[in-house]
Amino acid sequence: MKENVKLRAFKEEVEMKEHKENAQALFSKFELSDEDTKDIDVESLTLDQIEEKCYAVLGRKAAQNYSKQETKADGIKIKVESKREEDQTHDRYGNLFEIFAD
Repeated sequence: MKENVKLRAFKEEVEMKEHKENAQALFSKFELSDEDTKDIDVESLTLDQIEEKCYAVLGRKAAQNYSKQETKADGIKIKVESKREEDQTHDRYGNLFEIFAD
């Protein structure tokens, strides 16, 4: 009976060690630091759940690093300058009445 208990304890210990190694492999795959994974409870979660947590951490990191560029709603402004003096001082019809007044 004692041997059975010892074997079960040994089996659980080996399985937990393997589980932690697999979790560390996932963290390495996602390139997560110890700071990123400190809130993930490896012992109580399955590997699928740990993988979901890794994706969540990656999403948070990406959201923090993403900076949205502001777009201007003013549109494009083109400044046009006239070089001729008469264009700046003419009336509405461009002196047509003065030319054809005779």
